Amino acid sequence: MTTNLVELINPMLKKTWNLLISSMVMITYTYYNKFFMERDRKMKIITVVAHIYCEVATKALKDAKCKANIHKVLSFSRKKEKEHTFFYGGNTKSRRVCLDKLWCDCDKFKKLYLSCFHVFVACKHGDHNFSMYITHVYTLEQVSHVCEGLFVELRNEEY
Repeated sequence: MTTNLVELINPMLKKTWNLLISSMVMITYTYYNKFFMERDRKMKIITVVAHIYCEVATKALKDAKCKANIHKVLSFSRKKEKEHTFFYGGNTKSRRVCLDKLWCDCDKFKKLYLSCFHVFVACKHGDHNFSMYITHVYTLEQVSHVCEGLFVELRNEEY
């Protein structure tokens, strides 16, 4: 997000050496306003198309699904809710996943609150819906509400 803001500000302030501070602030606010209004419109369009998760989460979920296809569950305990997965391709590490506690050995599940591929393997084996294990923070509805109320469309941009 910070990189995007810097990339947005740099071209704005490129030719502003001789401008007053108030006009620079107004220019910056106007560009920010246009940027966030355009982003809000894009989010609404994407939501209408029936996308559920933001771009970053969608990409991470696709990668996790692809990785999950080459793994299988070796042992499963319904009492302990632990599942061990076997890594194909010469890697023989096993991972423990506890779906009830939202826990996995790799710690990606715990840090990002986004399903790692071990969780996908466990969900596929146990016929669970993986979307139950993704936090609501990654939904488009939640992302679109982040900047709500901060920027409103400018009615009279010329002073």
